[in-house]
Parts: sequence; C-alpha cells; structure tokens
Amino acid sequence: MDDDEPPPYPGVEDAPPPYSTVTSHITLQDGCPSTPPPPYPGTKPWFVRPPYILQQPPPGSQNRLPPHAAQRHPAVITQPVGIVVTRFTDRPVRTRCPHCQEVVETWLEYRTGAMAWFICILLFLFGVWPCCVLPLCVDSYKDVIHLCPYCHSKLGSFRRM
Repeated sequence: MDDDEPPPYPGVEDAPPPYSTVTSHITLQDGCPSTPPPPYPGTKPWFVRPPYILQQPPPGSQNRLPPHAAQRHPAVITQPVGIVVTRFTDRPVRTRCPHCQEVVETWLEYRTGAMAWFICILLFLFGVWPCCVLPLCVDSYKDVIHLCPYCHSKLGSFRRM
C-alpha cells in the first residue's frame, strides 16, 4: 500500500486537509499530546497546563533520611465507625441487625395502634357502628414492628399516627 493521499471527491472544493498534515506537528509525551489543542475562536482557554520541572536530588543524598524518619513508630490508622440510620416503613427493609450482625430483610409484625383505634371511634360516632371493628382487622391501619428473621429481636417500628 502506498502512503499517497486518496484522490479528492469530484465536486468538493473545500475538502478538509489530510490527516497526516493536521497531526504532523503534534508530539506525544507519555501517550498524551505535549501541548493542549488551541481554543475555539472567540473563547478563552480555561485550563493551562503548568510546566513540569523535574529536579534531581544532589548526589550522595539519595539514601539519606531526615532524623525524624530514622525512628520507627507503628502507624495507627483509625477508621471512623459509620452509623447507618434505617428508615422503617410499612414494607420490609434490608438492614444489618445490631444483635446478630447479619444483613437481613426484616420480618413484619402488625399491631393495633392509635390510627386503627381513631378510625374505629370515628366510624362508631358517625353511625357506622357495624363496621367500626374493621380498622382493627386491616393491616394497612396498624403499626408495623420490624423483626430480625434470625434472632427475632426488634429492629424498629413504623407508627401510622
């Protein structure tokens, strides 16, 4: 194959320059262009790469350590303990049980709470007394207790009122 440029298309007067002439001035340094591309006309460049100056240490000082570095102290690394706050809702939640340290999806236990009793009393007062016990049977009016499925400890609760 020749490195000749392909012939221009017929009827194209303003063809772009060939790739080899556009990229001939770009030199690569560590796989990156040594100079950034020029900015678009009418804009200011927002980043200017600082020049890199590599300084060599003076001869004979390559293996010398400062006096404080000669003393070896064990490195103590403390890792902050994150507190994860889980918002309990009326649906099962994936959380870590603080008792058995397992990552679990909580079991739900429904208990009659203030919302169920409030609706029960309202139904009774408005004369729908035959149906006033229905809120005590419907889970969507009850409070929700979240339990660990492994150790059965209470992880949290969701109160409707």
